[in-house]
Amino acid sequence: MQVQEKPQHRRTSSALLRLFTAIYCIAITLALLNYGAVDLLSVTLLAVPVFLLLAVSVIWIGVPGHRRAAMLAATLVPTLAFAWILLQTSAWPVAGDPAWRDVQTYVSGVTSAVSLTPADDWASALRIAVPFGIFMLGLILFDTDERATVALKVLAVVGGVVSLLSILQFHFAPKTLLFGAKSAYFDSLSGFFVNRNTAATYFGLMALMNYALCGRAAAGIEIRRLLAAVDQRRPLAPDQRRQLWAAAGYGLLFLLTIIALVLTKSRAGIVSSLAAIVLLTLFMSLRPANRTTSQNLFAKTRLSKVRRVGVAILLSAALTFVFLSLAGRALMRVDGTLGARACVWPGMLSGVRDHLPWGSGMASFETVFAAYREPSCGIAGIWNRAHNVYLEGLFTFGAMFPVLAVGTLLLLFAIFKKGMTTRRRLRYAPEIGFASLLLIAFHSAFDFSLQITGIAVIYAVMLAPIVSICLNLPGQTRVKRRRRRHGLPEGKRDTETIELA
Repeated sequence: MQVQEKPQHRRTSSALLRLFTAIYCIAITLALLNYGAVDLLSVTLLAVPVFLLLAVSVIWIGVPGHRRAAMLAATLVPTLAFAWILLQTSAWPVAGDPAWRDVQTYVSGVTSAVSLTPADDWASALRIAVPFGIFMLGLILFDTDERATVALKVLAVVGGVVSLLSILQFHFAPKTLLFGAKSAYFDSLSGFFVNRNTAATYFGLMALMNYALCGRAAAGIEIRRLLAAVDQRRPLAPDQRRQLWAAAGYGLLFLLTIIALVLTKSRAGIVSSLAAIVLLTLFMSLRPANRTTSQNLFAKTRLSKVRRVGVAILLSAALTFVFLSLAGRALMRVDGTLGARACVWPGMLSGVRDHLPWGSGMASFETVFAAYREPSCGIAGIWNRAHNVYLEGLFTFGAMFPVLAVGTLLLLFAIFKKGMTTRRRLRYAPEIGFASLLLIAFHSAFDFSLQITGIAVIYAVMLAPIVSICLNLPGQTRVKRRRRRHGLPEGKRDTETIELA
């Protein structure tokens, strides 16, 4: 009786998995369509389905053993952040901010705390929790190589479609932003986001994925068979036709994302995306050939590694030339923003020194930085975020920020390195991971991207299938992994094998 119930149980699990994936995609789409979830209400509404699905998925589906370390790390980072926020918001007269003493002279019963905005800190903590929750949920939903690959392809195609829609809206309705009127950046494409720098990060990430998928599809095209078919005027084989159409499709999407990226006129976004694409090109040139089907376009030409690196450098130079040709006017843009940011950096550094090691509070930057803003830098506008993730992190989170940031970077680096050494056929996934990490790390030094929840969510969605591919055991099919999970023998082929496949 127990054996007869297993197929029904597996069908139920598969249906729930599809349902959870659909809800997951809808939640991400709504966050993207709400201007990147810049307000806390959008973040709160997104947190409800994400953590509900995460709890049910962990209980019903479970976490594979080789992915538990990543899940544990993704749980540990927000837990440490919440513990630090608790420390900052608790009554602590010894380390309390001196500003509270001035308040206590006028208002009785007020306790000192490290944070100057304790009431807002806990609400803002959702900006940390939601991306990590989405990442963990993605690790569970995209548990196999097949599902992870499909997730990356869908995300890349959606990125190309968003690029096309953004270009059309910018051309025909430049003063509109999604469904409302634009309030700033009339001369720049901002896509579905409020800020052009945030949009540049998004389009850069989408360009990376489409570029990698285009190269992977092109690597599957056998040039000799293609030329022979053209010479003999006979149709291509179905597999070659699919690869050719895939390469052309991803190439077109890559071009659309590059055009959208250039139209944002974000200098740091363009330069960081170019650096990431060049890094990805170098990875592709050094990619070892697969034993059965080569996934290295350079290796198929039978060139030595040195010559392949030379070809990659020439290709990178060509890409750089194309970038500079398209984005030359954007990179030479002179509007005073760079000087204004450089002018306020000394004030930020002074604020960092004054509030180390505890920080000023998770949501306190806008309130506290006003006292450090130099009048000579101008008083136009309100600085609610620093154009530097690292300075703002040190300012608000103190000594805990480098601990969390460096720990996360080292963990991702180790996971991507493992993927580079163990995954031959799917090596493009860790390559995208390394390139995207460079893009995010470089751009974060000049603009705010990860501070916007929409971008943090998109990056978490992107990282989940990449990390899943890197941590999956190579050479195992979906059937074998599910057999191992359910405790079934791997060599037996019967009706249960069909159900599992």
